[in-house]
Formats: sequence, structure tokens, C-alpha cells
Amino acid sequence: MTTKTIEQWASALVNEDNVKVTISVVPDESNPDAEYTGEWIIQSGGGGTLSGLLGALGLLALESTLVKVIPLPKANIFSSAPPGANVDILGADIVPTNSPSICRVAFVTGINTVVKSRVTQGATTLDAYLNDGVALVSGSLYIFDIMWEEGDALNFQFETNGMVQVFKAHEIGAL
Repeated sequence: MTTKTIEQWASALVNEDNVKVTISVVPDESNPDAEYTGEWIIQSGGGGTLSGLLGALGLLALESTLVKVIPLPKANIFSSAPPGANVDILGADIVPTNSPSICRVAFVTGINTVVKSRVTQGATTLDAYLNDGVALVSGSLYIFDIMWEEGDALNFQFETNGMVQVFKAHEIGAL
């Protein structure tokens, strides 16, 4: 594939330093005499603006719709005493800050045990087993994503009494 570099756009050079945007297009085989189809590399130079160039290429709108995703810590337990069999691991349920979002939980257990999530809405609590109801292996790291939204409250239980070596919960969602 041939690569060409755009050094000038609309009679103005791009002025931001160290900017390189690669745009790949599908070659137009129906028009082999076209000026160029393939990969363009846009590099900074001096003159016009990169945002003007990206806007003309339709990429500025894409950039403005991107959002930064920052995990929000919801719970952190490290080397904790056994909570008891079928007893909530967390002292209080955790709830989402942003809705809808994902609650990402990480477990390292001190005993082989089945783990269940407990989702509460109002006065109703439903249990859902993690890992298809198969016991987590002691000392191994497991990570699960649970969808949640406004009105949900989460907690977790071990079916066998054992130490919580590591438990972390982070909310993953757009801010």
C-alpha cells in the first residue's frame, strides 16, 4: 500500500506539533485513476489548525462525543475476618452513582466457596450466583461485571464461612 503525507490543507499548514492522525480508507477499485485512495498520514506543520482539519474530515464530531470513563471505588476489603456463611460481606449495600453503569467486583477468597450477589430493589432481594454457582478456588482472583441502575443495591455472600482476602468493587460508567 502506498502512503502519502498531507503537508498542506486548504492552503494552510497544520500548526500543532507532534500530531499524527492516520486515516485508512477502502481503495476505490472502480476508479483506478483517482488522485489517491489508501492511507493518509496527516502531520503537523504550521499555519491552519488541526481542529479545522479534523472538522473538515468529520472527525471533530467523533472526538466531541468521546467520554472519559473513570472507575469509582465503591468497596475495598483486604484480609478481613470471615463474615460468616450466608452473611453479607459488606456492612452496607453499595449503590450506583451513575445509572445505568456496571459494578466490577474482584474477589480473592480464603476458602473454596460459592459466591452470590444480592440485588435489592425496595423491599425485594434476589440472589444471583457468580461463576455459574461453581465455588471460587481459594487464593485465585476472580472478576465479575454486574449491570446495575438507579434503585439497585448490591451486597455479596459466601456460602461457606471463610476469610475475605481481597474484595474490591468499582463502578464503571460514563461521567
